[in-house]
Amino acid sequence: MKHELIICLSSKDLFELIAIIKEKKANLESLKDSSLDLSNKSPYNDFSLTVMAGVNRLD
Repeated sequence: MKHELIICLSSKDLFELIAIIKEKKANLESLKDSSLDLSNKSPYNDFSLTVMAGVNRLD
């Protein structure tokens, strides 16, 4: 049985959650997709997250 954790219902919620995490000097890293490591300052990672959030809206 596969379990999924849904922490955000919209892209806006996701970006607000990321901002809160960064304010607390913590990081967010995907265990499945290494391109979503937000612990470094790569603009590519921010772009990937934005694209994935947009694609998620299509589901």
